[in-house]
Amino acid sequence: MNILLIDQYAGSPALGMEYRPFFLSKYWAKAGHRVLILAGCWSHLRRENPAPGFYLEEGVRFRFLRTPKYRGNGAARAANVFSFAAGLSAPGLLGGFCPDVVIDSSTHPFAFRQSRRIARRFGAKLVFELHDLWPLSPIELYGFSENHPLMRLIWRREREAFTQSDLVVSILPFCQKFLQEKGLGSVRALHIPNGIDEQQHGEVLPEEHRAAIAQIRKDFPFLVLYAGGFSEANAVSDLPELALALPGAAVAAAGNGPGADWLRGRAAQIKNFFVLPPVPYASVASLLAEADCLFLSAKANGIYRYGVAMNKLFDYLLAARPVVFACNQPSNPVADSGCGATVPAGNPAAAADAIRRLMALSPGERALLGSRGREYACAHHSYRIISAQFQSAMEGLFNETKKTG
Repeated sequence: MNILLIDQYAGSPALGMEYRPFFLSKYWAKAGHRVLILAGCWSHLRRENPAPGFYLEEGVRFRFLRTPKYRGNGAARAANVFSFAAGLSAPGLLGGFCPDVVIDSSTHPFAFRQSRRIARRFGAKLVFELHDLWPLSPIELYGFSENHPLMRLIWRREREAFTQSDLVVSILPFCQKFLQEKGLGSVRALHIPNGIDEQQHGEVLPEEHRAAIAQIRKDFPFLVLYAGGFSEANAVSDLPELALALPGAAVAAAGNGPGADWLRGRAAQIKNFFVLPPVPYASVASLLAEADCLFLSAKANGIYRYGVAMNKLFDYLLAARPVVFACNQPSNPVADSGCGATVPAGNPAAAADAIRRLMALSPGERALLGSRGREYACAHHSYRIISAQFQSAMEGLFNETKKTG
């Protein structure tokens, strides 16, 4: 098959996240399929943004479309989104590539109509890959009214994607519940989770991080680590409160994002709270391995009733360290694997109690907990496995085309 994957924010280990399109495409290419990823050349998620044009990494072929730079979530970002969507109509876009399957995988729904147009032009099957529930995410995470004109527009586009695709692939495990609530229970949907790639982990930590952790270890016998985006959606404001509740342990946060300056300010005031820069993707496992316990939190709202699919959660599991997850969704990989504890979101005191219980265990007992997470991640979330699930679904669509052709 020839597979065209459209994801505005697609990245790679060399460029930075998002990683899912790269790893899926890597395994599809190994299976003998031809793959092309269309992405925008500018994304706030990447460490390095490439020039417009074709790009090749580890056998995965990209075409990066010219998109304007932006900061924050204002008009400049909106211009970036619509510039990418417009670029999907450019002549000669695919350079002679003729897709059998088109996957619309952009985080937002504004590229769907162009993806549909490409699929129709080539007689290809169309897959809509759902990352976030729009407009539910901005409504519940950031307080938008469902009657806001932009929210109404987003829902119209999202509904089009649900009803006009040959298949919906959802990263969220309970998407079918959402579809039924919206009167779309007949939509053909399949859950294919987020994943990890074991081969991309283990590079040595940057010297800056090694030195910082060595200094922390001189003063504190137990290290709790958060690694990820410093954003409101990740409830990073809980981290300083967690440190205050655990005076005998160090709490460190490694990453970047809108909350970085605020967190650094709090770190200057709290002796056992530390803020570290982000690390390259290939060094994530080495960073997580330095911790005695890993911590992750989510905002206390109802959106997680449809499941959790945070990329960093699967990196945590792969690191074989016990995890404390502050989230109001009891069905999650931490609970399912038995690798730690799930506590209520927005309750640093409950998280601190769970961490104190881990501190009371022996290193061997904590290692046993961590090993359960790694075994679960490798069995259920390896990109080798989930790429095969996705490939099987696409082959089913492709075979339907051949039967009716």
